[in-house]
Amino acid sequence: MSVLKGPSGNKKASAEKMNLRGLDLPVF
Repeated sequence: MSVLKGPSGNKKASAEKMNLRGLDLPVF
C-alpha cells in the first residue's frame, strides 16, 4: 500500500481501508 500525501492520496487510502474493512459492502 502506497501512502501519498495530499487530499487525493487521503481519499484513496480511506477507500482502500474501507474496502479491506468491509469487503461485503459496496465501496467506490
